[in-house]
Amino acid sequence: MVKKTPTNHGQITHSSPISPRKSKNPGGALPHLGPLVTYAVGALPGYLQGAHRCETLREIDEAIQQWAEVVGLTFQRTSELHARLQVSFQPLGAPPSPGGQLAQASAQGIVLDSSERWLLRSQKKPQRFRKAFYLYPVVLHEMGHCLGMKHSSNRDDVMWPYYREDLWTLSDADKAAARGMRHGDCTCNANICVIS
Repeated sequence: MVKKTPTNHGQITHSSPISPRKSKNPGGALPHLGPLVTYAVGALPGYLQGAHRCETLREIDEAIQQWAEVVGLTFQRTSELHARLQVSFQPLGAPPSPGGQLAQASAQGIVLDSSERWLLRSQKKPQRFRKAFYLYPVVLHEMGHCLGMKHSSNRDDVMWPYYREDLWTLSDADKAAARGMRHGDCTCNANICVIS
């Protein structure tokens, strides 16, 4: 869960990480996944289509790849029909509106709130969308939840529970926690929270 700011707490809900069933390895969420995990990216918001489509897909791929390198899995983007995980843009919240829940992660993948305005790393925040959010750090954080990562109390970690637009690289602590999950050295939380 990433909250927008420490003073703006949103609704917290729970869902399960990528390993919804018990692993033979009691501490690890990842060992039964196998070496290849496929994912698909659904329809993008109109403003991320066209000239920005390739850049958007590249950012999602790169955010997921950071985790792959740490946990020793291969993630491959494929068609929606065959994908293990889905990355989609859908309205979140009731009623859906900007300023609420940013995204959520589950065993099925990541849902990004289509009511929000998403920016790519190459873009500066435009005056008319000052409350826009960078896509990359949100996907990076949520992918950690898909893998079973819990929140960190260190503000320099990607898994810190508040949105920071400058957290674009896994910290040493993020990597150590993920490696611990892969090797069963830590206990994984069966529940994860959404970005609020």
